[in-house]
Amino acid sequence: MIARAEDVSKLLKRAGVLGREAVRRGVVRASEHARARLVDATPVDTGELRKSWINAHPHEPNVLGLVHNHAPHAGVVEHGRAKGRGVSREGFLALVAWAVRHELGSGKTVQTGPNAGLDAGAVSIAWLIARKYKEEGQAPTYFVRELLPNLTDDAGRMIAQVLGEMLRK
Repeated sequence: MIARAEDVSKLLKRAGVLGREAVRRGVVRASEHARARLVDATPVDTGELRKSWINAHPHEPNVLGLVHNHAPHAGVVEHGRAKGRGVSREGFLALVAWAVRHELGSGKTVQTGPNAGLDAGAVSIAWLIARKYKEEGQAPTYFVRELLPNLTDDAGRMIAQVLGEMLRK
């Protein structure tokens, strides 16, 4: 199997018009593969981050595949967060929901104020976590960064494989 860029370049010169189609098919195949690998590597709590990976096939002439994650917290999970910043209201409510999902609430409801109707124990835990994020930040996971070299190698192999298949026909 051909995996090096120089080998792919030589094959493309030999293939001519077929080469362009082989690259298109190979990149589409590689982007589907990349999405699957990223889904498998994604940390899971509720599964929202894992379900948010998309493989878009844009109609722009120079873009053949685009794998991205549209979850609002994807960047925080990948890159962490710096200390010194508070947690947004949306982030705070996500922490409350996390505490409730993990059965960390008290069963008592907050009666007044902006948190009225929420579980009081879950609000307390969310507040403590938010304070810790502000004081210490959150460590990055770099699950995407760690996978990128492998995905790049896989893409080269897939393009070469499709090109080889087309040349054999």
